Amino acid sequence: MAKYTKEDAAKAEALFEAGVPMIEIARDLNVSKPTLYRWLRAYEARNAAPKETIDNLRKQLDSLSKRKPTGSIAHRIAMISAAIAKLEGAETKKARSALKARAKPIAVMSADQSALRQKALEIGGLYQYQRDFLLDDSRFRLVLKSRQIGFSYVSGLDALLGAIAGRNQLFLSASEEQAYILMRYLDGWAKKLEVTFKRDSDDEKTLENGAYIKVMAHNFRTVQGFTGDLYMDEFAWYPNPKRIWDVFLPSITACGGRITILSTPFEEHSFFHTMVSDSARYYMFSRHKVDIHRAMQDGLQVADFDELRDMCDADTWASAYECQFIDDESALLPIALIKSCVADYALRSPGADYPIYAGFDVGRVKDRSALAAVALDSSFGASLSSLGAKSQNLNANRSLKTREAKISQNLCEAPKLPAENSARSFGEQARLRLCALDLLHKATFAEQERVLGDFMRVHPLAMLKIDKTGIGMATAERLKSQFNRRAEGVYFTAAVKEALAINLKKHFEDKLIVIPNDPALIADLHAVKRSASQSGFRYDSDRNAHGHADRFWALALALSHFEIARVKRGGRAWII
Repeated sequence: MAKYTKEDAAKAEALFEAGVPMIEIARDLNVSKPTLYRWLRAYEARNAAPKETIDNLRKQLDSLSKRKPTGSIAHRIAMISAAIAKLEGAETKKARSALKARAKPIAVMSADQSALRQKALEIGGLYQYQRDFLLDDSRFRLVLKSRQIGFSYVSGLDALLGAIAGRNQLFLSASEEQAYILMRYLDGWAKKLEVTFKRDSDDEKTLENGAYIKVMAHNFRTVQGFTGDLYMDEFAWYPNPKRIWDVFLPSITACGGRITILSTPFEEHSFFHTMVSDSARYYMFSRHKVDIHRAMQDGLQVADFDELRDMCDADTWASAYECQFIDDESALLPIALIKSCVADYALRSPGADYPIYAGFDVGRVKDRSALAAVALDSSFGASLSSLGAKSQNLNANRSLKTREAKISQNLCEAPKLPAENSARSFGEQARLRLCALDLLHKATFAEQERVLGDFMRVHPLAMLKIDKTGIGMATAERLKSQFNRRAEGVYFTAAVKEALAINLKKHFEDKLIVIPNDPALIADLHAVKRSASQSGFRYDSDRNAHGHADRFWALALALSHFEIARVKRGGRAWII
């Protein structure tokens, strides 16, 4: 009679849990069926005991609840309820531990893919965290990462290797600009590994074996029907990540495709946050977490690290570089509100015949300078329906009339609009679109004035408001002298900042502004908080000695050309 060890029984139980048929277990382990059935009965008895105990306690609780209440019965009910909660918690913990222990699915590698991967490891100059990712053969991979540590670089290599293995590769990104960055890395890796493309365009490359690599901005419609490997870059920043996940999951997993999710963190209690934190439910994912400190330990060179940290407010630094999720409660603009005004488009200015309304937040050494500009959607020949959800809560007769009056006022100070674009007929076309966003780091005042001067000359109908508080005064005065009434300086008093912040928030609340899905812009918009002070409220980011939500204030200045909120005498902001 064959002798079996406890290890044999444990292996069989693991196969029971995985749902492997008895006949296959008997063959694989060379165990007789009677022995297997005996192990199975013992396994079921051990795992059923807690459930039977819980059922018995529930019956006792039900019986006691029907009796006349007394102090003794109330005490027994409390004790039984506590026992049930404890047992259920133990069962849940046990089930979650079993899920976490389950083996993760592995992607199939081809010989060519393995050989080229080894070559890339030898010549690619990859850091250890990049090598760890590249050597991870899991079908499902989750990467929580810092910005600017080279994951797009290694992801480009990984996608190229997947295509060499014969699988199509689709790379979804938070924006078109980020998607095209991956393509540039792909070209570099193809040259290093001597891989040629049969067809090559800006957004799609086809290999000789017929497999293609395609990049695009996120859109759940584009995923439908795709078969192959899917990468989702900056997944936390998608306007609706759960919807994209629900759409692509069936089609990708059915064909054995690979799923890789890479992102810096964003808000707590989001879908990405759940995937990161609930390793039992999402047990199938291998996990990589690389913050800026781990990257530097592995050899990443970061020029002026202290300066980079000082350039960010506390929330932005923690989220962008230290892999910490953001608390949404104290922000002036909740994340859901910001995302409701996000659309898929690349920044571009309308023609010279259309007015542009710009704001410039001045910085020099500690803070960056930011230029933001908006234009009416009608300037781009696009209806609101093509950009996303329709305007809601326009409550808007008064808001739109105010905006119309303000436009008319501004146009009196600038060359006239063509009649068909005069914005006299408001409605959906009154929505504004962010059309330009530039950041200047450590630019001299002469360089900043040159950039602004070029902007005003290229756009002869542009109107510009400049922060002239402190170091911005000279820049504002010189631009005013050059462009007369088309340029205007704004003092950032507490009352003015309050009006600017509330005006910007009202534009988001009334869905009167469209912005691209730019993580840096969204982070800046979310960073500003409303806090109480002795003289009223202050609107600013949680900042260290040098941080500043530059993009927020530049956009706030641009939107102040269309005032919904103004400064009331006495220093309080009010809504028109």
